[in-house]
Amino acid sequence: MNVLAGGLEHQGVLIGLLDRPGRPIYDPVADAAFVARLKERLDDPARVHEVDLHLYTPEFARVAVDEFVRLFERSQAQAVALAG
Repeated sequence: MNVLAGGLEHQGVLIGLLDRPGRPIYDPVADAAFVARLKERLDDPARVHEVDLHLYTPEFARVAVDEFVRLFERSQAQAVALAG
């Protein structure tokens, strides 16, 4: 599992968990505890998007880039509105 979290304000936080079975650091219980704690600590836990993709894949890269573009465009629109 990997987690893509829209961060505070206009920042995006990307958290990749190396979670392939058979790897020395594979620990789905610890991963789930981490995600639960992350959601507890965020003002808006709905901004956490869990995706069933591995970090080092084109599919995960596409999701991460799309989220970055969405956050960037929103921040640009807010900046224009404030300057306007």
